Amino acid sequence: MGCSLNVPSGEFTIDRFSAVGLAEHIVVDRPVGIPRNSGIVQLLGRPGTPNIEVMIDDIDTARGFAEELSATLSLELQSVAVPGQTIRRYTM
Repeated sequence: MGCSLNVPSGEFTIDRFSAVGLAEHIVVDRPVGIPRNSGIVQLLGRPGTPNIEVMIDDIDTARGFAEELSATLSLELQSVAVPGQTIRRYTM
């Protein structure tokens, strides 16, 4: 008995991606309860091409990697929302 996984398969050329995405996710480690932000770096696919998750790490490492990947591939760097979250920016 086998099961099919919902993951991309095949080869996708860089021109099939529109941007490098960086999602910031706040994780609360228990029992201490100190927030730890993690970052998810993705290649954001154009219509017909899936988004490809490239790495997950602490937000500072992920941000640096996303910036470097964006520059190397000449793709825009975009902030993307983690499912179930909304991106809000506040200036103080």
